[in-house]
Amino acid sequence: MFKSSTQRMSFSHVIIALIVLLITIPAITHAEKHTIYSLPYTADKDFDTLILAGTKLTSSGNGIHITGNNIVLQLGNDTLVFGANGGDTNYGIYCDAWSHHIKIEGGTILHGSSQGNRNNCLLISRANDIYIDGTNMTINGINGHCIATPSVSPPGNYNIEINGGHYRSNVTGYTSRCNYDGAAICLGSTFKGYGDFHFKVHGLRLLDAPSQGMIVSGRTGDNDALVFVYACTLQADARNGLYDPDYGDETCHSAANPYQIIATYLEAGSQIHDNVITSGTQYGGCRGILLETCTGNISTPVSVYNNYVDVHEGVNLEDPEGTVQVIRVRFGNAHVKIYDNIFIGSAGQGIGSSYGRNAIVYRITATNEEGHNPDHHIAFERNIVKAIGLNSNSKVIAASIESFPGLRNVYSDNRFESSSEIINLGGSNYGASGICLKNDTLVRLSPSYNPVTVNVGWRNYFTASNDTLWDCVYLGGASENGITIEEYNSDIYLFSSLKVKLLGNNELPVQSSDVTVYNNYGNVAYSGSTDCSGEIETGVAYKFISGHSADSLNYNNFNVTGSKDGDFTNRSISISQPNTSIDLVLSGTTGEIAGDGIEFTVVDIVNLINYIFYSQPQPQWERSDVDTDGEINVRDITLLVNYVFKGGAHPSCL
Repeated sequence: MFKSSTQRMSFSHVIIALIVLLITIPAITHAEKHTIYSLPYTADKDFDTLILAGTKLTSSGNGIHITGNNIVLQLGNDTLVFGANGGDTNYGIYCDAWSHHIKIEGGTILHGSSQGNRNNCLLISRANDIYIDGTNMTINGINGHCIATPSVSPPGNYNIEINGGHYRSNVTGYTSRCNYDGAAICLGSTFKGYGDFHFKVHGLRLLDAPSQGMIVSGRTGDNDALVFVYACTLQADARNGLYDPDYGDETCHSAANPYQIIATYLEAGSQIHDNVITSGTQYGGCRGILLETCTGNISTPVSVYNNYVDVHEGVNLEDPEGTVQVIRVRFGNAHVKIYDNIFIGSAGQGIGSSYGRNAIVYRITATNEEGHNPDHHIAFERNIVKAIGLNSNSKVIAASIESFPGLRNVYSDNRFESSSEIINLGGSNYGASGICLKNDTLVRLSPSYNPVTVNVGWRNYFTASNDTLWDCVYLGGASENGITIEEYNSDIYLFSSLKVKLLGNNELPVQSSDVTVYNNYGNVAYSGSTDCSGEIETGVAYKFISGHSADSLNYNNFNVTGSKDGDFTNRSISISQPNTSIDLVLSGTTGEIAGDGIEFTVVDIVNLINYIFYSQPQPQWERSDVDTDGEINVRDITLLVNYVFKGGAHPSCL
């Protein structure tokens, strides 16, 4: 069968096109494995796999300069030594501008001299998709880093991941702690909108750091970094004499602030979790975590959780008494959630060089210094915060909290423990207004020294007003009697949650009945109507303590009234403990079951679970779609569990 001329022409055109394509496309690059026999070495061929000759390769200056892409450096158990003859600005490995998809596997990168300024084991400059897997690094000299990312132009550094490895900084001096010259690991220089993340650091061990441990940072101008730091072990023992003595500015040119995780300009979704931070005992100890200008949002906060931090710190040029700060929040953080951590700070003057006189375990400052807004929407929840005074010379505070009105910072369900002062409101910089601690437990440790449960205000400088302790529990000798007002214009309210249930003469709830709560002075503390479960829940101030009032105001006893359609009842109660609940009965009113007579039981929960998860028959619709949103899902189960087992409202009341 013959093809038409049109078909033959089409076929010939295809052949010509294929020939042209084969001529014009570049040759396919095959991955090759090369051995590095001497240093310095430039890795400029894409898709190469590199190994070292022998078990140790030494350079008097620089090590390996990577300019190619898709390169694997297999160090294995080998050691790369750089800067063996001293000198400045040498590097072990340098991932140069625009290099990407670089993997460094195993091995050790060792600075070979105790001399030299600003040397780096690993230098990453405007690179992306860099993966360091189980590599050990040791840096010496002055102002040296195990890993550094110098300032560069867009797109900056992104998709940089560090997994495992042991890191050690033996630097003998550094110029400025404000520039993080003494930090072992410096990760920064990012631009928003590039990559899946900027930095991911996990599983590494950074031990015996002589100053700051790890700095992870975005940059100003809406270029926050997306950062994940988790499952790391960090220990530091600050050498407080390592800063440059030629500088007279004690703020930046001192050994103060040796935090082990410093997070600045982090973006929403960043996480710091499951890390362990401790102090050495031979020199000056260290601090824990510092958060500066980290910005989450309502749905995606910056999260700090499940960390264990147990630190102490000695004296330094900036602080001649020595004040360890375990976690500090400052400079305009927003929408940050700090939860389920253990924070411990210890102090005791005279015990050793790594212990100072003071400890502030959690500190948040409300200042708008350096052009930053005050910290707001900070959620501090379910943490254990312990301030341990080791002798009578110590002064320790579990939490020092500052705030301006309307910042919406939340403190709930924490356990604050201290040998001296448990909570300090407004005692450092700018006062504290509108703070609420809810469902927190305040514990006095034994032995205790000059114990204070809550200190409100500071001398005649900083005012703390309109603050609230709500449903707080006091243990170990801590009590409301231990609340002190140190500044004349300061005050604090003590609140308790109050739950009132109106029942009819048949012991069923009375809906839409009026409830009013009067305090001891005849003032209305609450007024409202019951829901379809016959309940109201509110907070009631039962005590007001003020520095400018002759006597504290005790609002007990309360008169609680309930009424509906002329039927009336009342009861006098005294509120002296958290979460007070009472029932009132309207003898002339018949109550009714909430939700059109539907009463839910554990059977309804089981039926819903079987339907949703095990494909069993659907229960009656009115017993399935309990929130009446038109769908049957896990939310319906949750509402029923809260109602049946936890005393929550009837689902139809929500």
